[in-house]
Amino acid sequence: MDTPIDQSTFVTPKPLPRPSVTIEFCDRCRWLHRASWVQTELFLTFPPPVLKSITLVPLKSEETAGRFRVWLHEDSNGETPILLWDRKVEGGFPELKHLVSPLLQV
Repeated sequence: MDTPIDQSTFVTPKPLPRPSVTIEFCDRCRWLHRASWVQTELFLTFPPPVLKSITLVPLKSEETAGRFRVWLHEDSNGETPILLWDRKVEGGFPELKHLVSPLLQV
């Protein structure tokens, strides 16, 4: 007989360390592959400890249709994230070189 999992033993994850990146993308547009490619390329270019984490956030609502944004969360406490890329503002998807230069300054 299997022993049930005791949820009281679970450890709550700590807040994500900084600097970190968040990639918001429209899941209805099927942009998971593009978001995961950007995530992989950023981790290959800036392996830990340079970048501590990269979070993918799939979005499915009407108001987030077509969204592809890349945010940088710097090392400061409570600082507003920096928008590195917005597909609707920039008129397309980012090339890696457009994301690398701001990250080099972190």
